[in-house]
Amino acid sequence: MARQIDVENPSADDLLWLQDRNMTLEQYIRNQQMAEALEDSVMANEASHDPRCAFGPSSDRSTPIAGRLYFDTDLNKLIIGTGDGWVLTDGTEVD
Repeated sequence: MARQIDVENPSADDLLWLQDRNMTLEQYIRNQQMAEALEDSVMANEASHDPRCAFGPSSDRSTPIAGRLYFDTDLNKLIIGTGDGWVLTDGTEVD
């Protein structure tokens, strides 16, 4: 965990800690602000990310890019793109 410094009233130990790291109080504040902004961005991305693979009817399949997963609701099976087409998980080709 990062050191928490009271930026309104830093202690002598806090100032020594910063000095040992060749960091000013202003740099510490800016680093904290950037870390908070990054955490907010990550949280927003995680909230908007749907971990499921794409799914739908056969007619909605996208380009079969190699490694792309698609759950075909008409077949009720997971299929995998090969670059040239789609296959079932056992390698059987799918139309």
